[in-house]
Amino acid sequence: MTRPRKALVILIGVLGPALVWLAASAQTPAVPAWVSDPQVYAAAKKEGAVVHYCTLPQAYCEDIGRRFEKHTGIKADITRFSSGPQYSRLMQEHQAGLKVTDVFEIALVAAAVEMKAKGMLEPYLPRDAAKIDAKYRDRDRLYAEYYVNVQFISYNPKLISAAEAPRRWKDIYDPKWKGKLTVSHPKFSGITVDWLMWQAKLFGWDILQKLKANDPIIVRSSAEAIPLLVNGERPLSAQSYSDSAWEAKLKGEPLEISYPEEGVVVSHDYTGILKSAPHPNAAKVFVDYLFSLEHAQWLADHYVYVTHPAVKPPAGFKTLKDLKTLILDADEIARETKDVRERFAAIFGG
Repeated sequence: MTRPRKALVILIGVLGPALVWLAASAQTPAVPAWVSDPQVYAAAKKEGAVVHYCTLPQAYCEDIGRRFEKHTGIKADITRFSSGPQYSRLMQEHQAGLKVTDVFEIALVAAAVEMKAKGMLEPYLPRDAAKIDAKYRDRDRLYAEYYVNVQFISYNPKLISAAEAPRRWKDIYDPKWKGKLTVSHPKFSGITVDWLMWQAKLFGWDILQKLKANDPIIVRSSAEAIPLLVNGERPLSAQSYSDSAWEAKLKGEPLEISYPEEGVVVSHDYTGILKSAPHPNAAKVFVDYLFSLEHAQWLADHYVYVTHPAVKPPAGFKTLKDLKTLILDADEIARETKDVRERFAAIFGG
């Protein structure tokens, strides 16, 4: 063997393992800065997957999964549920002893409180979650809110002018809106419980009869009202929530927002880890991501009301600080949920 070839063989023998390591490193994402514990991250990589029930709009849920997988290489199996059906699914899994779901996200406050009381939840507080206002965190570290739902009135500007659009919550009960309204059912939509409680606090429970007189279409969630609004079938939504309304606006759909003078209704949306999580480490890493500044900024750029204090809102976006807000204590909502649902069902069925 000639001297140059011999030197080349020796060089390959020395550098070969290093080159293999570099190639593998280039394909494996580094530990993201938002991870709370690198050892948990290493264990999560071995688990390889996380199962999450999501309440954001479908497109956002899918994007979250893709972004998380890109950062970590961990597969995110995400299903979009309204709060009522999600709660039913979680309780069915619990009662059957099934280990299916890792991370829940639910706007039905009574459900989160009940799961806590039943010992179904695993304590965990991501590093970034410790930075948010204490009112958005459970005192026992069992769940927290990386975003909240803000409810307002929305309308189709092709069919309702800005001058005639409702400017107060009380305006939606005007008989002129008969046959033009949608409202969601509190049996399926957690945030509707909050909304109805505020309507009753402001105007009394006879609002249900007034609402009934206006012949609204009852939908399972506020998100289902958006297509009816933009296609003109029902041009006025009595209680749109921020994520779905802004998603439609960003797509150029005919939808405008009216922030009621009495205040927008701010509804809780809790995220936490189940004690029965089949991928407990991946669940923690996923929750780390949900509460990270990077994720919060992405959501804020899509006009979602996030709780992370360091987020910079898009130009022209009214933040919670800019709005008059109506927000209820979680314990009060949990106590009143059954009564609210029964009152609504007595008038509208379901």
